[in-house]
Amino acid sequence: MNDSGNEFENLVGPGESLRVMDLLKRGATRRDVLAMLLAGGMQATLAGSLAGVAVKAHAETPKRGGRIRVAVATAAASDTLDPAKQSNQNDYVRCNMVYNGLTSLDRSLTPRAALAESFNTTDAKSWVFTLRKGVTFHDGKALSPADVVYSIMRHKDPATASKAKVLAEQIESVKATGPNEVTVVLTSPNADLPVILGTFHFLIVKDGTTDFSAGIGTGPYKIKEFRPGVRTLVVRNGAYWKPGKPYLDEIEFVGIADDSARVNALLSGGMDLVASVNPRSVARVKGTPGYGILVTQSGQYSDLIMRKDVGPGVSPDFLMGMKYLQDREQMKKAIALGYAVVGNDQPIDPTNRFFFKELPQRAFDPEKAKFHFRKAGVTGKVPVVTSPAAMYSVEIAMVMQQTAQ
Repeated sequence: MNDSGNEFENLVGPGESLRVMDLLKRGATRRDVLAMLLAGGMQATLAGSLAGVAVKAHAETPKRGGRIRVAVATAAASDTLDPAKQSNQNDYVRCNMVYNGLTSLDRSLTPRAALAESFNTTDAKSWVFTLRKGVTFHDGKALSPADVVYSIMRHKDPATASKAKVLAEQIESVKATGPNEVTVVLTSPNADLPVILGTFHFLIVKDGTTDFSAGIGTGPYKIKEFRPGVRTLVVRNGAYWKPGKPYLDEIEFVGIADDSARVNALLSGGMDLVASVNPRSVARVKGTPGYGILVTQSGQYSDLIMRKDVGPGVSPDFLMGMKYLQDREQMKKAIALGYAVVGNDQPIDPTNRFFFKELPQRAFDPEKAKFHFRKAGVTGKVPVVTSPAAMYSVEIAMVMQQTAQ
């Protein structure tokens, strides 16, 4: 897939993401907890798929109350409650506990009504959103069109430093066109605007908010304590607009970057639920009484990004050679220990509504790789930069190194 001069090759993903959960009763059903907590990362696919597995294994009747301690893989001093500035899994999960968007994305990344009970367009350029009635912010203020206008338009202001500024550039205007209606006009038609507005950064905040330390939103939980890089403590929003939700009274949410430390925190009783478990820890968790693994296919993937304006990447044959060089089945078996699905030179995974299942799978073929490398005039060593921050990328590079030799 070409994008801004780069070639993106899907190596191992879209993979499956592992989640671990203490199987002791905690008051809430696992379905409720997971559907809410794992809104971070790949919002729809994580929450939707995990909920299905949890219900089958734990079909207890929902009970209100209880407290749960949760750890994810990221935490930093830059942790934020400003939706526009979210930058990691920790931020995504936290902000989805506190805020809602006009739309939300289901397990196939299809936009569904959220704070907007409906959205319509006749030309994909002018979009009308009818707001849901009876929604209030955590401080009791009723949701109004002004909140939506402010929340969307602030992404266009350079002073906001929004991570979604490039997406907001296509928005020409956002105006209140009725007591419960907002119209968004784009510079050109885009049928995916409801999808964009369902992503993390476009969550709705109160009109005029500049101090986000209190995290005043319309979401299922209220901020009780927020210490960036340390922990977040949230309590149930008794006035949440979804009837009967949420179930839990309180959630303690922290980031633990080290894989082993995260699993140790779970098995020692310090945490009840941890995310992003390394496949090599699965046997240990399964072998500990009272604990179990929940697996869901996510849209997460590790890719190889190649510059096409300099170096060997200027030759299409070099890019093709790199595609044939990927021994994806070996990567799935040796690196992910089977907890992955094989990618096919693009980032659209099988859970996505746009997945093209008829696309022939590109197979590992070192002879074809050699042919294209020779045609591109590439010999000797080609540097590849990796980082543990990109899941499996170091291991993937090692497999590539072996197959290239």
